[in-house]
Amino acid sequence: MSFLRPKLLFLAVFILILNVIPVKGGVANFVIYGADNLKNLSVNTSSELNTLVSNIEPRFVMEFANANKFYTLTPIPSQLDTLLGQVAPRFVLQYANASREITLGFPVDLVDDTTPPQGSNIEAEPAGETSTTVSWTTDEYADSTVECGTQSGTYTMTFSDPLYARVHAVTLTGLTAGTTYYCQVTSTDLSGNPYQSQEFSFEQVEDVFIYLPLVLRS
Repeated sequence: MSFLRPKLLFLAVFILILNVIPVKGGVANFVIYGADNLKNLSVNTSSELNTLVSNIEPRFVMEFANANKFYTLTPIPSQLDTLLGQVAPRFVLQYANASREITLGFPVDLVDDTTPPQGSNIEAEPAGETSTTVSWTTDEYADSTVECGTQSGTYTMTFSDPLYARVHAVTLTGLTAGTTYYCQVTSTDLSGNPYQSQEFSFEQVEDVFIYLPLVLRS
């Protein structure tokens, strides 16, 4: 099998040269030394293909492991660069034995959301003699606020949940049994677009106790 070694070596070096050294038109001669004998080969090249290949700019260049290579990248559009600069980091872990707090920012301008949430399925369910749970759904994530009062159009009590959700449930407390309450719900999405329901009412239930006589049989 020793007679194959020169051919294999020549083929490997030839492929390496084609991948590294651009060929400039006409006929290129390659001389391979270091095998069992001397082999000369002439290779025909396409000047048109070579011209097209030479017009391709490199994307990333890594020349040596112990050297620096600088390459100028095409800058992103200035408008996108400005918007990205306004996005605050989400999580920062600096030290394992220290605490770090950071206010999360939502890129309102980048998202460009101007559509308010749409709410539906508003229900009021008793949760006790002095409390009721108001629930509803929205088609996108938003916070939860319920405003109530004992007169239509006048809301003197506010109950809210700052967490963003699509299924909302807020428990109203401190209610008076047998009283009718007029309420409306509000949900605001991350971009600040609010949804506000129409006014609805419910009567706070009053616990009813039934006493049964105790009969002793002799």
